[in-house]
Formats: sequence, C-alpha cells, structure tokens
Amino acid sequence: MNLLSLDLEHNGGDARSIIEIGVVAFNSEDCSQIERKNWLVRMPGSERVTEFITGLTGISNAMIDENGVSIDVAYAELVAFKEANACFMNPVVWGHGDMELLRSQVQSTDWKFGRRVIDAKTLYGAWRISNGREPTGGLKTACRKLGIPFEGSAHRATDDAWNTARAFVRLAKSMKIEYPTR
Repeated sequence: MNLLSLDLEHNGGDARSIIEIGVVAFNSEDCSQIERKNWLVRMPGSERVTEFITGLTGISNAMIDENGVSIDVAYAELVAFKEANACFMNPVVWGHGDMELLRSQVQSTDWKFGRRVIDAKTLYGAWRISNGREPTGGLKTACRKLGIPFEGSAHRATDDAWNTARAFVRLAKSMKIEYPTR
C-alpha cells in the first residue's frame, strides 16, 4: 500500500501561518520512497517569516517571495500528488496538529483527505510505554531511539515527512502481532 507522509512548517505565533508543506509518497511494506515534493507557501497579508523561524528552518522571506505559492495552489497540487501516487486517504504525520492546521487554512470545500491521520508520534509513545520508557522525544530523538539515522535537515518539511515515514514503518513492523490459530 502506498502512503503519504506529510509535514508542515509554520510561522508560529497566534496565526500559525503555514510556510512550507512537505510530502513523501512511500510504500508501507518496504519503506521505499516513491516521490517527494515540497511547497513554500505565501502567508496572508503582510505577514513575514520571523527571525526565529528562519533560524530554525532556514526558510527566509526571500525564498518565499521568489518561490512561494498560495495555500490553495499548494493544496490543489498536494491532492494531485496524492492521487498520482495512489496514496491512502489518511496521511502519516508526526502529531495530529498538522492536518488540522492545513484544513483550517485551506479555502477549498472539497477536502480530499480523510478525517483521521496515521499518527506516528502516538505510535512511538505507545511503543515507548510498552517498553517501560517515558513517551517523550521529538522526531529526531525518536529516530535515534528506533535505530534510524535521521536523514536531511530537521525542521524542513520534506525531510521531516521522510523521517516520519521511516519511523512509522519501523514502529509498524515492530508491532506486528501473530494471532494464534486454533
């Protein structure tokens, strides 16, 4: 089955305006990457990327001014990406907040994703608890504790989406249950 892993970067503050969407289409059995894509997103009005967020993500106002698209254009292309790669309707995410944020900022009434997400962060927490550990840690820490070297740059949406996919597959494989036969 093909799945879509999604990650957002946002400007913080009350508005939490999305500045980057990153996705990776991958095969859930062997975690092979099919395709990856990202969009820099223009923020509404005169909002600008804060210095803190630029320092965290490396995304500057100049990058968005030069290569950014509207949230609705990014969403339409995201839907086309999902459909072209025959991905399941519920994306894999690191925490449920990204899809809620995306849905709140997209103007389209034609929502093409499910009402749920596959939350790798929740699976990671359950895995930690089941092994007598505290369910804490961000994505980079989780990858390390799962024995997966983090690939790319933290806080860049496509790299985070890819590492989320890798963590999910590792967790899903570790949780396979063999049912006894009678």
